[in-house]
Amino acid sequence: MKCKIFISSVGQDSLVPLRNSMYETLTGLGHEPIMYEKPSFGLALPGESSVEQCLRLVNESHIYLLFIYTAAGSYLKDANRTVTHLEYIQAWTSQKYMQIFVEKSVLQYYFQNVRSQINEYVASYEQINGTLPDCGDVFRHVEDLQHKGVLQPLVPTDPYIWALLHDIIDIHKVMVQEIALGVPKDWGSMFSDILRQGVVLIPRREQSEENERLASSYQDFTDVISSVMNKLSIREITDQRGFLSEIRSSLKGGEIKQVLGNYAIIPQGDFRDCSAVVLFKRSQDSIICEEADGRTSISPGASFDLSNQDSFVAVTYHLASPDPVLFYKESKQTFYLTLRVGEYIISFHFPAGRTWSIQKFKSCESFIYDGIMRVHGNALTIRYVKSVLRGLQS
Repeated sequence: MKCKIFISSVGQDSLVPLRNSMYETLTGLGHEPIMYEKPSFGLALPGESSVEQCLRLVNESHIYLLFIYTAAGSYLKDANRTVTHLEYIQAWTSQKYMQIFVEKSVLQYYFQNVRSQINEYVASYEQINGTLPDCGDVFRHVEDLQHKGVLQPLVPTDPYIWALLHDIIDIHKVMVQEIALGVPKDWGSMFSDILRQGVVLIPRREQSEENERLASSYQDFTDVISSVMNKLSIREITDQRGFLSEIRSSLKGGEIKQVLGNYAIIPQGDFRDCSAVVLFKRSQDSIICEEADGRTSISPGASFDLSNQDSFVAVTYHLASPDPVLFYKESKQTFYLTLRVGEYIISFHFPAGRTWSIQKFKSCESFIYDGIMRVHGNALTIRYVKSVLRGLQS
């Protein structure tokens, strides 16, 4: 069976002989290399941009190869990344088998000069802002260092290269190999070894298509329910504990993803199924727990002072947001999604995955919120709860 291998790099003259050699070797081995300059790249689908075509082909490939030298390529402002970087992210998030090669002098300069500068900047940024810098922040920092002459690589190098290497080596912990341009390399032996290890996994196309069909059907269902809920009036919950239990069991965990423009997605972490739901109601200057279900230390009758700014429910009451508000408590590794409806506040508790910290929460807050609301039928369930609580107002 032919193996699809995506060859990625900037269209830099110095890399052309290397790319062509790789393409010819892989073709000679009976595989299907995919490279921009070659017919195997094909044509874009109707309505598909050139960037979207690149990312689709990366996703359809079995192996991803990346060659890095001194040029970074086209920078997309909406994604805050270069096209080559987006291709790498697509391969990384799709868990492709990857081989990344960096020109020897560039890789050595990164380890000897650039890496410590970036690490120092990241530590300082985190201390000041309470969150980690974005790739764009790192890029602008090293760009400034090169402009000031602090970084002076022997071969003129696009500063974005350092941000790319930081992402690959220090953020994703991916192994890279150094390569000397102009020195022959036995690509045939290397790829024979790779394929003997059985790294090629055939995409489960039928399962993917079935998932898409089910997702479309579910969206149709949610649209109908959402429309119907606006035409109902609910005046009483006869079994509060049972109601909260049903709501809790329907709220599911999932993955938190960062979307880069309209191009790529980066997994940031995960969260588990809802572990507790707590219902509160205002009483004069306090907020009283009316009922609770699940793993929580809060019990009916528990009281919270409305003036307590350390209380999630008090803060939620004063914000009076029509949409849920997100909080995170590192000591309990839990996300709290709270919603005020009139005099009621309801709190949904989602255990956070192991990778979360308060710093990471601050930098990913919008992604976490979107992730919780988009998983399963969470948004519809919370919208339903809001409609119920609206009907309970005195």
